[in-house]
Amino acid sequence: MSQLVPKQPKLFNSEAISGLLHRERLLKLLDSCIDKKLAIVCAPAGYGKTTLLKQWAERFIGQTAWISLDHLDNDPIRFWKSIAKAIGQTLQTDLYERLLPLLTTQPRLPVKLFVDLISTEIGSSNTTIQLILDDYQIITQSTIHRSIARLIEHRQKNFRLIIASQNQLPLPLIRWKADSIVQEINSIQLKFSYKETVQYLAMNSKHILDLNTQHNIFKKTEGWAMGIKLFTKVSEKKTLEELISDGKHPYASDYLFHEFIVGLSYQEMNVLLKTSILKILEPDICRALSDDKDAATVLSSLVNRGYFIGKLDEERRVTQYHHMFRDFLLQELRLRHSKKEVTRLFSKAADEQYKRGDFVYAIDLAMQGNLFDQALKWIEVHAVDVLNLGYTETFKSWIDLLLKKQQQPSIGTLALFALAHALLQDFGRALLIIEQLEKRHEKDQWMDNIEYNNEAADVLGIKAYALLVGQNNINTSMRLMLKQLKRAANDSSFNRIPIRYNVLSLTLLHTKIGGRGKLYSEEVEKVFVNNFHSTDYKQLIVAGYYFGVHAEKLVEWNRVEEAHLVIKEAIKIGRGFRDPGIVVPMFILKCRIEMTKQNYPEAQSYLEKAKSYAASQVESHWVEIIQIMEAMIYIQQDKLAKAEMKLNMSVTNEYIGGIGNEYWWFVYVRLLIKKKDYELGLQYITQLRTAAYEDEQITLIIEASLLEAILHKLNGNNRQALDLLNEALKLGSRYGYISVYLREREIYPLMKVYSKLRKERHIPSWSTTPLEYVENIISIFKKEQTALGLNDEKKNPLQGLTPREIEVLKLLTTGLSNQKIAAELFLSPGTVRIYLSNIYAKLQVKSRTQAVIIANENELN
Repeated sequence: MSQLVPKQPKLFNSEAISGLLHRERLLKLLDSCIDKKLAIVCAPAGYGKTTLLKQWAERFIGQTAWISLDHLDNDPIRFWKSIAKAIGQTLQTDLYERLLPLLTTQPRLPVKLFVDLISTEIGSSNTTIQLILDDYQIITQSTIHRSIARLIEHRQKNFRLIIASQNQLPLPLIRWKADSIVQEINSIQLKFSYKETVQYLAMNSKHILDLNTQHNIFKKTEGWAMGIKLFTKVSEKKTLEELISDGKHPYASDYLFHEFIVGLSYQEMNVLLKTSILKILEPDICRALSDDKDAATVLSSLVNRGYFIGKLDEERRVTQYHHMFRDFLLQELRLRHSKKEVTRLFSKAADEQYKRGDFVYAIDLAMQGNLFDQALKWIEVHAVDVLNLGYTETFKSWIDLLLKKQQQPSIGTLALFALAHALLQDFGRALLIIEQLEKRHEKDQWMDNIEYNNEAADVLGIKAYALLVGQNNINTSMRLMLKQLKRAANDSSFNRIPIRYNVLSLTLLHTKIGGRGKLYSEEVEKVFVNNFHSTDYKQLIVAGYYFGVHAEKLVEWNRVEEAHLVIKEAIKIGRGFRDPGIVVPMFILKCRIEMTKQNYPEAQSYLEKAKSYAASQVESHWVEIIQIMEAMIYIQQDKLAKAEMKLNMSVTNEYIGGIGNEYWWFVYVRLLIKKKDYELGLQYITQLRTAAYEDEQITLIIEASLLEAILHKLNGNNRQALDLLNEALKLGSRYGYISVYLREREIYPLMKVYSKLRKERHIPSWSTTPLEYVENIISIFKKEQTALGLNDEKKNPLQGLTPREIEVLKLLTTGLSNQKIAAELFLSPGTVRIYLSNIYAKLQVKSRTQAVIIANENELN
């Protein structure tokens, strides 16, 4: 179990604090690279990595969060829970409490979300903080490695990560070293120098050692810190001389440990051996395992006498063995006690943890002790609890191991095993497990047995989920869900695991259940109309989502009146299931409809309803995302200062690609357009379009292409603008998108130019986009403008210019100098300057650049 080590001297190993192993040259190395994003201390066991970092944590000017990792942390959710808790406690914020609902959401949210939110929390603090991850070699999950890489590459200026590992890290270190963002301390640097060896022996050896003996110890240990320390603990000088003759790192370590414990009392050995199966030594469990009421006192005495036991919490007397010492003790335990006795100890330790309510650690101990029957028994009781904690990877790995050990999990547990795969996006394996359970039914008809009604409902529900999310097979999945519903299996495990189809998205079309913007075919549309309005279907939460998706689709098809009734039904179902993932996007959709009508007070009222509902469900992250839509309303009203304020209030990161960030960045690009910062807008929108293509988000691809087209047009790059518009139209025509173009009013003039060019000439790269589709959008544009009373276009500022001034301005937009303009028009340079002064005055600008921008905005060809 991960342990947080706050930056308090009493919680650190006393030896490190006293300075007996003070490594000034290494501390200076860490000092010198304090501006690096990452520091790595990499060496095999026993080289003093942890001791060095504890010294460094004491020296560091700032706050330190420390996590000692174990194999249970090889689960992405458990790993980031530990980090959220450590960072939150160190910064004294409620970060962990705020993230917990997201961390325990099923299916698991993208892990980079947690990285982004934790990074943002750090960046918003005035505190300099470093996170130390000790024993990182335990981590093998590639998801965790990728998330750590993200944390490094997008880290905040006030944050630094330090990793201690026995193995090389599977991270892009070559690239990072080239970018000078990483510092590495390796085993060669960690080795004791001869001077350090002599100094340490003089301070700690039980014997007075001559120079020859000191030299021989240094030579035999090769500077290995653990070996040198063990030599100082040997009680007899004769034994020490024998070790110098025969021993050599690493083969002598067990012998050295053995000599180290010679002379311990029976009571001390009993406590050491029987508690060696524990990762964390807590007094009450140590007493129970050793059958010694003084176990905690014995361990405290051993700590003070320099045994390899570190203090974690001095006040509660919680300690931890050095893992090399623990490995040795476990080996001794198995040598000195029967297999039956060792098994009994593991069983007792697991039982004690289970009594304390830590069933995850209890199951883990049972697995370590090969108590697979006991582990399976607890797993079957707590499978739903484990999945609701978010530990899907852990649950999956347990069942994988039990199956390898020829254990026979129950039907219900196997069904949840399938669900775990589906939640981790391995839909193929999930459906394979379900298929095996169905084949079993063909043999013994177990699904017809009333005793297995809950398990049968689980199989139906899990299969429906896998088909729905994994294959977007709406028809089959809905029929299966209806069958599940009719079983009335209120106690089924699947029903006790809240499946969230939307946790972050303001638009359901962006989610998997919304097909990522791939609008339904007419066939699916017919199924929706025929089936979803039945009472039975409305009892399913999925029906609420599909009403929501259907409503958004109708709006995109510009069938807004039809959408209103569907929105009402979606909100009703969403409220019934208390799911903001349905209700909030529906209020946002109503807001967007009103924004299209320029009815901003009504649009704002729907945002208030969305915020109120999200707050009532204690999901504050929705409130922060909704603020982005408020900024959008202000931008449309040209209230740019208020828009900027709202964007600053909403949580996001300083880079493209954060989960949920696309809303923020799309709105921010629109703000840049209003502020006429076209170059920066292009820089961001290009990245957004790339990200949208990578995620295969149809709506976002179209939206990004339109915004990039608008920016190129305003920047005078008309051909690029038209090509991007064609790209958006080509993709939109596949699915019948209309409203996405109507929302971007600045695209209307460019679309008319596009249509005109299509009629006048053949452009091969544009030919696959249906012209009638384009003409239909232009026609709807005109009707919308008329309905809003905007049919009379605002006065063109260029209309006040004379024909000659127009000619000068046209040449100005091509980038010609005054002298070249004069030559082109057969004028003197002085006359050109006069024309330009008149043009600037009429356009109310002060520079050539501003004049060119207005010319481009008003289509001066």
